[in-house]
Amino acid sequence: MSDRGRLTRTAKRHHFALALATAALSAGASWPAYADPPSAADLQASLRQWFAQVMGTEKAAPPALAVNKDGDAYRIVVPVPGLTPGVTGDAAGLTAKVHPLDGGRWAIDGMTLPSPSTITIKPPPGGLKDGGLGLMRLRIGQQTATGVFDPSYATGSRLDATLDNVHTDVTANGLRQTQDYADYIMHMSLSPHPAATAQAPATLDAAESAAIHGLHVTSSGLATFDAVADTVELAGTATDVDPNRVGAVFAATFRYAAAIMSGGSARPGQPLPIDRTTLRSMVAALAGLAGQVEIKESLSNLKVIAGGSTVSLGHAEFGMGGASKAGLLTTYLDFAVDRLGASNAPPSIRAYLPRHLHIHPTLSGVGTAEVIALLHAALAPDTQQNLMGAAVLGLFAHGGIKIGLDDLAIDLGDSSLTASGSVDVPAPVPAVVSGKAEVVARQLDTLIGHLQSDPQAAQIIGVLMMAKALGRSDGDRVIWDIAYHGGAVQVNGHTVYPPEAQDGGPAGDPGGAVHQ
Repeated sequence: MSDRGRLTRTAKRHHFALALATAALSAGASWPAYADPPSAADLQASLRQWFAQVMGTEKAAPPALAVNKDGDAYRIVVPVPGLTPGVTGDAAGLTAKVHPLDGGRWAIDGMTLPSPSTITIKPPPGGLKDGGLGLMRLRIGQQTATGVFDPSYATGSRLDATLDNVHTDVTANGLRQTQDYADYIMHMSLSPHPAATAQAPATLDAAESAAIHGLHVTSSGLATFDAVADTVELAGTATDVDPNRVGAVFAATFRYAAAIMSGGSARPGQPLPIDRTTLRSMVAALAGLAGQVEIKESLSNLKVIAGGSTVSLGHAEFGMGGASKAGLLTTYLDFAVDRLGASNAPPSIRAYLPRHLHIHPTLSGVGTAEVIALLHAALAPDTQQNLMGAAVLGLFAHGGIKIGLDDLAIDLGDSSLTASGSVDVPAPVPAVVSGKAEVVARQLDTLIGHLQSDPQAAQIIGVLMMAKALGRSDGDRVIWDIAYHGGAVQVNGHTVYPPEAQDGGPAGDPGGAVHQ
């Protein structure tokens, strides 16, 4: 990976660390008891204990939290490592103002970072050049944050924050990247799962959404580019969350971040030993963390200029999710792109850039416990790599794996292609794998006609003509119903592979029948 890429990742880690400071409200550490209303000293001690539980620092010095009484409210400062305020007297960290509500709840009246400020970035192992320290300059026009936090989780908690006119400038070893956006809007919520009760809220539902408007990124150094986007959005939900496991995940996450940022050495592409150990604890905490998790990210009107060429996207989306029910895991990915453009592409290529592309693969039939076991095996010490084979076999313990393609859609303007299907793998090799798919092309003749004017497309035309001959015509559509079983392939009921089976049927399957 280039130094520029590492610099970008290091800067993003600091953005993520700031987000964790607010997201930690959902961590399931036990909330210490105190008098009502508490003194500043009591609240400070309670918060230090709580943060120590959340961050996994029970045996280490707790964070240097500061709490001061401010009328009926409290002013809390959570230090941010490496942060230096640009204005004398500003706190070197995240400042929150809260006041107590009935039922042990707390109102969040405000939450701000010092602006302007700088953050010293210590690179990860194998990252920036030896001895290199990065510097991120931060400037925020206006900041607002309000919310409610219920430490008992018996009622809902929320946080709403807005940052206006944000500017960051990250430099290290001759590399530089700036980011500007008109505003950043974030909403978080945490509520008892419907199956829980006010007396004993067993699990929680969490949701977060964030949007950046007017994004502008510039990069210089090893690579130079300029990028703008109208909107970048991120949304996520988690249902039936075990709050106790959330705390364990946060603790492992903070330990992992501390290990990475502390420096050290590792073989290329290999994690540090402490990283592997910490990742194993994260995997253990993830088991049973939530019943369902979904994440979706999107951007609109992206334009990237680099090396005299411009690449543009009208809209792009990426999503992923998973659910665990009765011990079985179902997962999916979702990717879509609209209006892809490339200024330097030859006209013959630009004409066939997709106006729309969508793909939605799925995976099901795998046991949640078996996936956790596989992750444990992948992170096992080198002396225990023999665990991997058994872990892979365990994935088939529930009758096999099903790989699905719920949707594949490609729109080339005049022509389009859609497909859906699935593959069943009942056991590891040797196994009788079976699958089926439906592929539909619209206006295939129109596409072939366009390609005939391009001398470089002769081979593609030949493939399309063969495919059309195998297909079934229905108006402006050509349809291929494909079936696969044990090495034999049928298209629209005709065996096409293996060739010797086209007349007599595949070996072991008289008549060429393909079972689905």
